[in-house]
Amino acid sequence: GESVATLQALRELESQGRIPLRVRVYLDANDLDTADAVARPPLAASAARRPLVTLAGVKLWLDGSLGGRTAALSSPYADADDAGRRAPAPPLHHEVEALHAWIAQLDAVGLQLAVHAIGDAAVERLIVTVAGMKRHSGAPPLRIEHAQVVRPDQIARLAGVVCSIQPLHRQDDHAFSAMRLGSDRAAWAYRARSLDGACPLLLGSDYPIGQPKPSLMVKELVGDQHTDRTPQERLTRRSALDALTRDPLSMRPRQVAVGAQADFVVFAGQSLQPEALLWLIVDGRLTRTTDRASPRP
Repeated sequence: GESVATLQALRELESQGRIPLRVRVYLDANDLDTADAVARPPLAASAARRPLVTLAGVKLWLDGSLGGRTAALSSPYADADDAGRRAPAPPLHHEVEALHAWIAQLDAVGLQLAVHAIGDAAVERLIVTVAGMKRHSGAPPLRIEHAQVVRPDQIARLAGVVCSIQPLHRQDDHAFSAMRLGSDRAAWAYRARSLDGACPLLLGSDYPIGQPKPSLMVKELVGDQHTDRTPQERLTRRSALDALTRDPLSMRPRQVAVGAQADFVVFAGQSLQPEALLWLIVDGRLTRTTDRASPRP
């Protein structure tokens, strides 16, 4: 959900040779300049090298967060608000017609719509929008971000929609999720295997809200990190790794093997801060290293 100004700044930095990493940008649907930016053709790629900064799509918010009681649920929250009343379910931010318009515009230029939907009412709005909609051939799949509260009747209807989930949110929300949802809805929350059976999964951190800790994501999903994840919602390690390494547009798992072309970043220890960077490999070529580590062939 970045601004058009941020995209322009990143492209300018790349033209100056100051961007070392590949950056895929999703613009904010609320930015007044976004509609014009996605209508313009992307920068032409060099025959020798793909651009590092690319526009991937647009992020649109249908609802807010569970912790703030702004996630759109199909019935009121189970706990009381600050006034001591049962908190009502908030309205959705966009109507079906607005979603249709965004999907059509992005399909026409080969970009992806990522829809923030945490509550089951928000999930339902996206399902209803997509049902029966004729889309451009070859258009990227729609992407639902979070999908934290998905009713049993919604799972099969998400077929064809990419589900981008944040595994560590389940523990981050542990202190309030059961109170907000009540016991029935809490059983629907933070799915993994049931979603994986219906739609391709992506794993994310929701950075900077959550920290990027890929190994902990996998451990959480397979039940090694917190054993309270029910067996029917655990993934196999292979499924979790596929979800972690998939390309978010093509949804193909990236190949991890000796000799495969890759972007690769190596940090010292557990820190992901710039000062801990050891190696940076882009398109299979070393582009940056520190004196602390000598790259091997």
